[in-house]
Amino acid sequence: EPPSFGWSALNMGDTDKLLGKIMNTFRMDVTDGSIYHTFEATMLMVPSSCGHCHVRLKGMGSKAMKCKACGEKWCEECIKFEEPCETKVQQEKENEERKAAEEEEERAEEEALKSMASSDSLSHSTVE
Repeated sequence: EPPSFGWSALNMGDTDKLLGKIMNTFRMDVTDGSIYHTFEATMLMVPSSCGHCHVRLKGMGSKAMKCKACGEKWCEECIKFEEPCETKVQQEKENEERKAAEEEEERAEEEALKSMASSDSLSHSTVE
């Protein structure tokens, strides 16, 4: 019995669709349900500036906070401000578009199957 999350691609032989489903199933999404930056501590290797306040961050060996999604570096003072991460916003938009396209494709497949089933039943009734 195939998993319930849509392995109909196996029956259709559509390898691109199957590959897409597999990749989406195992994809590590950095959106974590939030459109805001998700920071982790990092050590700077080159001088940089804060992505929020634009203050110059010191160079090699100094600490900063880096967004896991976009890589933007912020000073430790600025991470208290919640600002949308453009990478996450874009990913969220792409996820919604992909989901809508998949739903539309599934509806089209169902309609095609219904159409085929009704034409088969009509051809059987005219043969009898």
